[in-house]
Amino acid sequence: MKSLIKLLPCMISLVITASAQERLISVGPNVRISAARSDWAHTEMNIAADPDDPKHLIACSIFKSQKPYQLSSIVYVSFDGGNTWTPTLEATGTPHSSDPNCTIGPTGAAYFITDARTMSLTRVAKVYRSKDGGKSWLPPVSLPSFLERPSIITDTRDGTNIFVNGWSTPRDLNSGKGLSAIGLSRSLDAGASFENPINGTPFENDRHYPIGMGNCVMLSDDNLVCTIIQSDDDSPIDEQAQSIRLKAKIRVLTASQQGAVLSNALSVASTYILRRPPGSTNFSPVIAVDPSNGPLKDRLYLVWTDVTAGRTQISFAYSADKGKTWSNPKYINDDQTFDALDPSQGPDDFMPVVAVNRNGVVGVMWYDRRENKDNLGWFTRFTASLDGGESFLPSVRVSEAPAVFGPQANWPIYFWRSISGGGSKFPGGSLTLDLQITGQFFNGGDYAGMATDANGVFHPIWADNRTGLHQLWTSAIKVNAQGRLHGSLEPAQLVEITDKVSLEILSTNYDRQSDILTCEVRLTNTSTQKLDGPFKVKFVSLTSDVGGQIKLVGDKDSPVFEMATPDNQLQPGESSQSKKLTFHLTNIQPLKRGRDIKLGLAKADLIVLGRTP
Repeated sequence: MKSLIKLLPCMISLVITASAQERLISVGPNVRISAARSDWAHTEMNIAADPDDPKHLIACSIFKSQKPYQLSSIVYVSFDGGNTWTPTLEATGTPHSSDPNCTIGPTGAAYFITDARTMSLTRVAKVYRSKDGGKSWLPPVSLPSFLERPSIITDTRDGTNIFVNGWSTPRDLNSGKGLSAIGLSRSLDAGASFENPINGTPFENDRHYPIGMGNCVMLSDDNLVCTIIQSDDDSPIDEQAQSIRLKAKIRVLTASQQGAVLSNALSVASTYILRRPPGSTNFSPVIAVDPSNGPLKDRLYLVWTDVTAGRTQISFAYSADKGKTWSNPKYINDDQTFDALDPSQGPDDFMPVVAVNRNGVVGVMWYDRRENKDNLGWFTRFTASLDGGESFLPSVRVSEAPAVFGPQANWPIYFWRSISGGGSKFPGGSLTLDLQITGQFFNGGDYAGMATDANGVFHPIWADNRTGLHQLWTSAIKVNAQGRLHGSLEPAQLVEITDKVSLEILSTNYDRQSDILTCEVRLTNTSTQKLDGPFKVKFVSLTSDVGGQIKLVGDKDSPVFEMATPDNQLQPGESSQSKKLTFHLTNIQPLKRGRDIKLGLAKADLIVLGRTP
């Protein structure tokens, strides 16, 4: 989608002073959503906001006790902007209720879906409806076919059309074999009934199959865009291994409100996922869409957890054409490895969620382990993009206390059966007692959530055990800025011309004593047409294999610099004047013998802006 210029070895970071950062992102006090159920552990959560009423919020979660079969789902509602929360629904009619998801439609009606299991473990997806915003609930409606880890959304007009997507296992008509697939079910009567799901099986063979489905979003033209993660690994899996590293693809597909079949899946990025007991990463992607009416309208944003670089990091990509093409993925967690020469030691950042407010500001929250050297606990952090995902502000800490797993933490035991084995069903067998700590308490479950209210405030939801037991928390986050294409580059009305130019490195120098890096660059018009200035170069990503941090020296520490030309234009083949860039590197990790020495001192992706006749 986007032709990024790679600049090596020079690099610039997005530098904002602490005071400026505080003015842009303000984090409100932490509020415990689950205070009314403080004796139950909560994991796997979601949150939604009323599109018209900023005071109306809904949250849902799994909650567990240490009694057998006590795994249920719960709904909390707030009518004061998230300051106080009240539980209004507990899905306790079945012995097992999990995978909750909830939303609020444009009329203020609330919806809640959960995976309900009977004593025989038959699985049914049940949808609950509330016409009064979550104060009271109608009896549940079952989907005609089960969808695992479902998400639910409504249309943006009157809430008549309701959509549920999830992971399904339809049967092959010839062999009877269960297929790994994704499904989408529609309601045309505001959730009173649902149609049979449309199933899609985007895989090439038994090894390339959907291993997880994210959520769906609705564009302004009423089309749906959904995201999945698909196995792309032909190597055998050792299920006994302590860590399982899988090659995968992040993909998207579309569907219309009129019930058309799901489109062919389009690839966003290749990735690696890691399954490492007791659980350090979720792997389902999360997608969000810009709801504003400005130049960023319908822009799509994707986040997922990626382990390609050796540790789990927060990967991000965006699409400016409704999902047809995507930007190059990049990491947006702004921390350093515990050991730059062995990134597999962490920190393992994970659980990313993304949302976009009415001002076009993109917000991302994740569970961050930079301050937890055991690589188990976490704080939550938040960052924002003001330019359509091209660059991000330095992240800020959201949670006021961490999740920790020391001697003060309560480790609830969860078990499906009181005793397994023995009896007439197991002739000659022995009874087995197996009591374990569920891995969800070490990663908060498989997903978190974040919503934006009608005033543009971000409301993340997360779990931590600061009270001794996993509880649900939220905070009101305000970003005091407007989202703009390419950021604020007025007064020139500039467009991207990256694919029409090259940035040449003329000379470089690195002084190891002062850790000052310099390089001289110039811009050349590689197209067949004249280009008009001003010509501005904007750095949008940064990495360093040696784990250092880089700060631009001079030019007001700006992430954007201008390339001068004699007559403010570039003819085909013509070059600009040269410009010297100076950077200061800090926290460079020492080299060690016997280890792989990484040579990437500094890297950058950038775009070039100008004007075409």
